[in-house]
Amino acid sequence: MEGEYIMKKLTTLEAFGGEVPFTKAICDNKDIQMQLNNLLIDKLNFDLDLDNLKYVPEVVLDFGCRPDIVVEQYKEPTFVVECMDARGNLDMPHIMKSIAYAYQADVTDVVLLAEDISRDAVLLVEHLRSFGHSIFLVTYDIFQVDNQMHVFFRSNSNPMQMVSNDSPRKRSNERTKDRQTQLNSDFYAKYKERLGLTHITTVYSSRNSYANLTIYANIRAQRSNIEIATRRYDLEALAEAITTMFPDLEIATTINKSSRNVQIKGFAHETNLVETFEKICQSLDDKTLELKNAA
Repeated sequence: MEGEYIMKKLTTLEAFGGEVPFTKAICDNKDIQMQLNNLLIDKLNFDLDLDNLKYVPEVVLDFGCRPDIVVEQYKEPTFVVECMDARGNLDMPHIMKSIAYAYQADVTDVVLLAEDISRDAVLLVEHLRSFGHSIFLVTYDIFQVDNQMHVFFRSNSNPMQMVSNDSPRKRSNERTKDRQTQLNSDFYAKYKERLGLTHITTVYSSRNSYANLTIYANIRAQRSNIEIATRRYDLEALAEAITTMFPDLEIATTINKSSRNVQIKGFAHETNLVETFEKICQSLDDKTLELKNAA
């Protein structure tokens, strides 16, 4: 009949061809990602800032760990997502290796996605939770309506945590307002003028006055860092030079499809970050910080 829709339930294999394409779809398809984010926020009480959230697939960590997805917030890992294979069933290897992934990504929460979750899998997860592991079990259904596919997520069981009466969305909005107030404060006004910052957002402040290189400053309680992003210069040589200048700080490089940067952490306080930022900019201005072209 004209105007009728044909709806069919599909497996992961039928809809996407396998685990890897499904993982990629979660990272690339904003509609699927929105469905998952809504479940995490509204049903599982995740504290997410959707404007500063990024799904990164197939992240390579130490010891050969490669979680399906690392979800970053403010450019920092916040939780990992592990998808089941094309059969869609949650098994013990996926459960156990997800704990190693969380450890290597330096996050607490793990989200396990599966078409079907057996009683044995639930019992194993509950046992692991008794040792402090925060593991969320999420199942999903895939429907094809005419030529379009839709994925719907639902919670299977949650870690035993005290649920706050506050809405995560409300807390996120309040954090943004607080951040805007900070950026309008006298401290940030002096900071912007002193360091010649050209772009300030609620996440990062940056100085874009250098060709082929941007230096960012992220001032947040207990998470302050400086990031130098470049696609032209040798990151390892840059990291080595920064380490020589500031031996007491934590220096690390990131090289993947979306990022090429040197990140600096370990500041004692905000003033320490400001002083360090200023010294780096000065060394770039007077060219005492040597930049070598990437091979």
